[in-house]
Amino acid sequence: MPGPDGPPQSSPRQGTAFSRIVCAVDGSAAGREAARQAAILAQPGAELLLVAVVDDDGGIAEQALEEATDLAAERGVAASARLVRGGNVAHALLDASADAELLVVGERGD
Repeated sequence: MPGPDGPPQSSPRQGTAFSRIVCAVDGSAAGREAARQAAILAQPGAELLLVAVVDDDGGIAEQALEEATDLAAERGVAASARLVRGGNVAHALLDASADAELLVVGERGD
């Protein structure tokens, strides 16, 4: 199926669900698609943690986290949000997902 801004995106397998998912969010189209896919993969009652890592004041990231939380809620998934200020993005995501079954990230930010 075509992605929102370009090449085809894969669809998750039917019947696959996870109870603890961490998803990187950055306000880009790829980040929004990652949040959508994470919400699809979450089983009822799953823990979905949305994480944004920023170097600046975080205004765009806070808005992206709010939008991703709303998107998850529309799919019946209660999500929590975490804003990480500064530091290495990869390390922050690995730390946040240490106990997760799945880490969902977009292709790349805008």
